[in-house]
Amino acid sequence: MQAVIGHRRAVEYLGRVARRGTPAHAYLLVGPPQVGKLTLARWFASALSCEARDEAPCGRCRACDLVAAGRHPDVRVVDLEAQRLLLGEKRQASVYKVELVRRLQADLALRPVEAARKVLILADAERMTPQAANAFLKTLEEPPPFVVLVLTAQDEEALLPTIRSRCQVLTLRPVGLAEIQEALLARGASPEEASRLARLSEGRPGWALQALENPEWLAARQAELERLHHLLGATRSERLLAAEELARDGESQEVLRLWAGWWRDVLLLQSGAQTPLRHADQRAALEVAARHLPVESVQQVLKTIQRAARLLRSTNVNAELVWDVLVLSLPYLSTRQANTAHQRHHG
Repeated sequence: MQAVIGHRRAVEYLGRVARRGTPAHAYLLVGPPQVGKLTLARWFASALSCEARDEAPCGRCRACDLVAAGRHPDVRVVDLEAQRLLLGEKRQASVYKVELVRRLQADLALRPVEAARKVLILADAERMTPQAANAFLKTLEEPPPFVVLVLTAQDEEALLPTIRSRCQVLTLRPVGLAEIQEALLARGASPEEASRLARLSEGRPGWALQALENPEWLAARQAELERLHHLLGATRSERLLAAEELARDGESQEVLRLWAGWWRDVLLLQSGAQTPLRHADQRAALEVAARHLPVESVQQVLKTIQRAARLLRSTNVNAELVWDVLVLSLPYLSTRQANTAHQRHHG
């Protein structure tokens, strides 16, 4: 069973609920991507299914082993790939369909096979279409007595108010650097590597662990920052071409998060704050931007990035149009200044 990194209060609360055998019928775990929502949901499913109630989840019994392996007959984790398989589709959709909800409702109507309860975990629940959300609402309003629903979402406001009101909402905040560093060290990272990845993770243990296991994640980060550096000195047509490419990127939210962190560091340098930089390895380029760009421009680009992230996450807006607006609103550095930033970064 994968350990939950951080989120002590949520773990303690859900653990007490499971051991007392008094769960609510629905929970909503809200927080940034890779902060640990799905890990906590699985941990809670183990606790509810565990054969040793007084110490649930024990991590040793058959039920805990089955949940950890994804093979417990009464615990189902649903994401977009699971929907594709369940509906027999060739391509993974970007939203949850009403057909999926109907299939899940039919399954939830059946009594548990082994455990006292069935647990359904729906990842990224804000991806339900309006039709799917309205259908799912019926299950929330009249759930079978033996069913516990656990939804995860990045943005609570992206869900129907009627869905939110029928769930116990637990908000997961970014995890402290020390806890993430400790988890990385336990998995074999060097002290320097653990410190760097914990800082870059923005409090998201899942990101830090995956970056440790997949060095290409850091290479992708570097490539995206290179693109940002280039855009600061790019022409209008070059910016629009980049917007087209970014609109096709399946990791738009991660790119926006990365850019926002970079501009935050620029603002920190301009303010003279002693707060540690998130992208300390980018300090030379950050200093060039901080010296040559007005504070107001940096503040405005941060607002534009946040608005773009909200639109792309919570609406059906044209993605290319959102990126067009964003890249065209980026402040300009002269070619010489942009080249200086690029050279100092690589130096």
